[in-house]
Amino acid sequence: MTDGAPLTHSGGVGVVIVTFNSRRYFARLKAALSQQTEPFALYVVDNASAAEQRPGADDFPAGALIVQLEENIGFAAANNRAAALCDGEFIALLNPDAFPAPDWLVELLEAAARWPGAAAFGSTQIAADTPERYDGLGDCY
Repeated sequence: MTDGAPLTHSGGVGVVIVTFNSRRYFARLKAALSQQTEPFALYVVDNASAAEQRPGADDFPAGALIVQLEENIGFAAANNRAAALCDGEFIALLNPDAFPAPDWLVELLEAAARWPGAAAFGSTQIAADTPERYDGLGDCY
């Protein structure tokens, strides 16, 4: 089942979010996504959340494509499922408990333009509940 229609931007960015019982983050995530200064298409895949935790069209900015899975296929497979739907030049993966700054996508696109040979970029992660602390330091890709 899907709700809405994806935003399409030629050469743009597809933002992919995989959710699993993540409703507590939706309002803050929607607010952060609504403040982005770069246009994007939004693809949300719900990985078989409990019925009351499943996302709906009102939980995300207008035009989000929401795919509801009836079986939890795992985080990586759900990201791949959403990525297969993206038709833009770039795909940005975003966790449901990450609340990007308004210039998040602009900064990533500027980095991609400066280093066109790079295959991937990562964002600085700051703990949402403790903004003076970095989150994810030491992660390896």
